[in-house]
Amino acid sequence: LEPARQRTAHVHDGGARHTEMERHAVRLSLERLMTFPFVAERVRAGSLALHGARFGIAEGQLELLESETGAFQRIE
Repeated sequence: LEPARQRTAHVHDGGARHTEMERHAVRLSLERLMTFPFVAERVRAGSLALHGARFGIAEGQLELLESETGAFQRIE
């Protein structure tokens, strides 16, 4: 999680920083999955789709990562 911590060093509010670290960790996980040739191959072929999500326990909110924008959207 060190890369996620580094990417959120500019966020000074503790709660907001934790949320941003969690979001970056999801993005990093998806990036790392794509480094596996068998995963990348299937994604390119269209037989596998990767999706990122974050569940904020404190807020009780589910967020899905939008692949086009890289932003997280709350699911109501």
